[in-house]
Amino acid sequence: VLDFTTEADYRLSTKGFPITAKMVEARVPFLSDQERLDTGRDDRPGRMNNIIFAFRLSSDTIVPGGDGSPMIFTLRGPEGFLFAEDCLGTVKVAEAEVFGGSARWPPEYAIWPSTAAVWSAMNCM
Repeated sequence: VLDFTTEADYRLSTKGFPITAKMVEARVPFLSDQERLDTGRDDRPGRMNNIIFAFRLSSDTIVPGGDGSPMIFTLRGPEGFLFAEDCLGTVKVAEAEVFGGSARWPPEYAIWPSTAAVWSAMNCM
C-alpha cells in the first residue's frame, strides 16, 4: 500500500539565473512504467538517471539580435546535480530516441525540426 501523505524528500529551492527569452512551459513528463524502463529513468538517490525535459518556448525561432547566429539554450540542474563528463552524446532529441524503444512522442509534443540540433556541450560537470 502506498502512502502519499508523508513526504519522502526534503523540499528544495535554488537561486535562479538570468534569462533572455521567456519559456512558456517546462516540465518533466509523466512516464509509464514501461517508458521508465525503456529510457533508463531511475529516481533513487545516487543512481545514474536519464530524465526527459519538455519545454515550450515563446516563439519558434528566437535569435537574439536577429543576426542569424544560433540561439544558445542552457540546461542546468539543481545545485549538487552532476551531468556526465562527456554529456554531448547522451542528449537525445530525435523522436525515435527520446522515449526509448520504438515509442513515438505523445501527440502533445512537437518533433524538433531538422534545423534544431544539439551541437555543443560546455561545462557539463
